[in-house]
Amino acid sequence: MDIPSIPDDPSSLPLTGTSAFVGEPPSTQNDYFIIKGLFRMAGMTTANPMTGYSLVAKQPPDYSHETKLPGVLASLVFVILAIVAPTVARAWLRLRRGSVMQFGWNDWTIIVAALVALVYPIAQLHSLAIGAASLHVWEVTYEQFNNGVLLAMVSKTAFFVAVGMIKLSIATFMRRLADRLPRWWRIACDIFIGSTFAYTLLAIFLNVFACSPPAAQWNLATRGRRESAPSCINMNSQSKILTGFHVAQGLILMTAPAVIPSGAD
Repeated sequence: MDIPSIPDDPSSLPLTGTSAFVGEPPSTQNDYFIIKGLFRMAGMTTANPMTGYSLVAKQPPDYSHETKLPGVLASLVFVILAIVAPTVARAWLRLRRGSVMQFGWNDWTIIVAALVALVYPIAQLHSLAIGAASLHVWEVTYEQFNNGVLLAMVSKTAFFVAVGMIKLSIATFMRRLADRLPRWWRIACDIFIGSTFAYTLLAIFLNVFACSPPAAQWNLATRGRRESAPSCINMNSQSKILTGFHVAQGLILMTAPAVIPSGAD
């Protein structure tokens, strides 16, 4: 017996309503376009979204609900404290009356880096609040999943920018140490500072403008609503570029404490 195929026609779905769980057929037109966006992200441009997104784990027959919410929540709170406490202590030690420590550009930069870094755990806390994290995929609706993708992109962008700002803070501190060194050492430090600016700007560009139009990178429904699949930078290539820059700059920073004192001899 032949099983009739489901027509690829979202007009039969309601415009609003309760979103279906990931893996199920769409319940609304927004679900349909989210599924279509997921298929396009996976390179399956001819798949029928009306059948649901099938490339996910299925709920086992004997499954009982479980959540990792308490553990994830505790970890995120710890991360926030680990960012805030040292940064506040550092600023207080430098600004307190009678302190011999000098407040410089490296301190301002690390404060900015800390503020940007806080975006990551705060975005993940919001993801927990809307039910887009700490659950199995079959317990998450398409709308929750779509919102989770947006928050994940925000977190990813904030991570790379914070890393760039932290390296910039270290680099500006090294530049202060190099003030009494030969001129070519100072030039080398300035070049490295320029490279950290370039890394940060590149990270912003590759994350924010990875797709044409840019909104397709941040919203699966937008990706699915376009008549043709958006043109996007390959995610693996994107990660390799940023990781390569990060590792190279990290190695340079690791050698700086040994190299700069030797330049003073």
